[in-house]
Amino acid sequence: MARRDLWRKADSEYVGGQLARRLRRSDEISDGTQLEPIAWRTHSVSAVALRALTRRYGERTALAEVTLSLETGQTLAVLGPNGAGKTTLLRLLATLLRPHDGELEVLGHRLPADGWLVRGRLGLLAHEPMLYRELTVRENLRLQAKLHGVAPARIEELLAAVALDRRGNEPLRTLSRGLVQRAAICRT
Repeated sequence: MARRDLWRKADSEYVGGQLARRLRRSDEISDGTQLEPIAWRTHSVSAVALRALTRRYGERTALAEVTLSLETGQTLAVLGPNGAGKTTLLRLLATLLRPHDGELEVLGHRLPADGWLVRGRLGLLAHEPMLYRELTVRENLRLQAKLHGVAPARIEELLAAVALDRRGNEPLRTLSRGLVQRAAICRT
């Protein structure tokens, strides 16, 4: 039996942040091949991997064959003039758009096919905070918590984490842009 056939029989699971494939002894191997009972092979999973990623809007190409790999813990700054494709790239990574060509992986999962596996682990804070300006910060977060089944106690944890716990009862319209963005971080 060829090595690639053995890999098809392998189990995949995450071990220590790496995708590990475990080969097991199998009764289906009929050619007498003996395997060690357990053999581990690991390879690191990039946080983000793009290969020749392309996205178009009509005849206009927003992203043309972008290739990059971002490992866990690395930071990527996306800079460029208006219309350069920055927002398009972020929307692709957040599974809000589909690429036209190329390959896109986030947290080891291929997008858009496996998008459902990563959506709960992603957050996108774009230009618009998607909060109600007439409601207070806490009221906005209570609403979002009810919509998404989040425990109300989590609201206070999040407000403290972004140093908004003392300003949580103020309407969003009275806060600076930076404080509104902090509230939007809690929403994501």
